[in-house]
Amino acid sequence: MEILEILYEKDIGKLPFINRKIKIPEGKNAILFGTKRSGKTFLIKEYLSRFPKKKRLYIDMSDLRMDIHSIKSNLQEFINKKGIEIVAIENYNEQIPLPETKQLILSSEKPLIKENFETIHIRNLDFEEYIAFEKKSQDIKAIFSNFLKNGTIPEIIQQPEYNKIARIQEILTLAFKEDSLFLTFREAALSQGHKSSPYHLFTKLKSKTRISKDRFYSNYEELKKRGYIYSVEKYGSSNAAKKIYLFDFTIKNALTFEKEFSKMFENMVFLELFKKGGSVFYYDYIDFLLPDISHAVICVPFGNEVMIQKKVHKALKGLNEHKIKEIDIVTVGSSFEFEENQIRCHVLPFYEWALIEMEG
Repeated sequence: MEILEILYEKDIGKLPFINRKIKIPEGKNAILFGTKRSGKTFLIKEYLSRFPKKKRLYIDMSDLRMDIHSIKSNLQEFINKKGIEIVAIENYNEQIPLPETKQLILSSEKPLIKENFETIHIRNLDFEEYIAFEKKSQDIKAIFSNFLKNGTIPEIIQQPEYNKIARIQEILTLAFKEDSLFLTFREAALSQGHKSSPYHLFTKLKSKTRISKDRFYSNYEELKKRGYIYSVEKYGSSNAAKKIYLFDFTIKNALTFEKEFSKMFENMVFLELFKKGGSVFYYDYIDFLLPDISHAVICVPFGNEVMIQKKVHKALKGLNEHKIKEIDIVTVGSSFEFEENQIRCHVLPFYEWALIEMEG
């Protein structure tokens, strides 16, 4: 039991106060899953820090010093001997039988199905959470400028500028230990914000490297399940090509020198919408259609009033049957309002739009 004794005596360490919207439910068994470095460890350690040291046990199975056979054989006995009430197992390995204790918290990059556990998807920071992380400025425009550069992975904010790309590349390497999984992700990432299909991506990747169709499709579905890529359907046309978005809108910058600011901006808006909940689709000339609340969102990073109004006018053609009540036009800095076909149109900079609640 030497390993467990060492872990039991080890301090969690001092944690900075960072307010995240997602919390671990008190007293309930929970599974936290999410992409690499999304903040699972911080949430678990912050939760454990509220309880007496002698009543908790933290285990990280990704630690190379761990002996899974020793953990399997001795964990329950150790919990009983020490009177431990809360056990957290990070990067949970399913070879370990679930121990009996008052509260059990597991973490994984993949969703796990366990009876009597609440499953919590931990995603990267949204803009509101990023503001709590940002320490360099109190000016909202400056914070937004940094958000555009840093993206949504919490630890990247703290990295020096010269090391950010290298650290993102390291995170991807850690996340995709199998080479074909990384190649599949990279191919999807290069299509950020564009309409595509798994077959089209497979065809492009196959022209560059050897990979079977079955392997590619399996990888693609795993990436979606783990939350590294998202695909958005065209409204009313599920067979049409889907738009591809990534778990972090800046991630493509670590994979290619090619820049598409408009698509990165669109991905940023999508992630905010996705966190707000509800069904999200795209439509002809509409970046995001939210039929549940009769709302549409159009991304126009840069543009004057005339150009924006023309874009909205074009987008509304053929949309009458969807009964859109409001349109948000998300920009980098523009702000004004107008009406088009009796529909209210709100032009807002991202840093204002991301902090408001949308209503139907």
